[in-house]
Amino acid sequence: VARLHFRQENYQPAADFFARAIAQSPNEAGLHNDYGLTQAKLGDHAGAAESIGKALALAPTTSRFANNLAEVKYNGGDSQGALSVLMQHN
Repeated sequence: VARLHFRQENYQPAADFFARAIAQSPNEAGLHNDYGLTQAKLGDHAGAAESIGKALALAPTTSRFANNLAEVKYNGGDSQGALSVLMQHN
């Protein structure tokens, strides 16, 4: 349901459903990543970076998560942090 809301650009309901899903499955890296992307769409770049950082900590070899984290950091004004993530994970 969360991903459906995200695809339909209903970002606040998507965020609410992702938060509920994470409460049920806190070790599911994909949920943290997608929640972070949703937070970014809502303008919360710091929260997005934290959520995607959790995804990357749970699945450190997933380049998609690293790239998403770098993009969120860059869009949030942290270009040095974005570069650091890319250099560390690529």
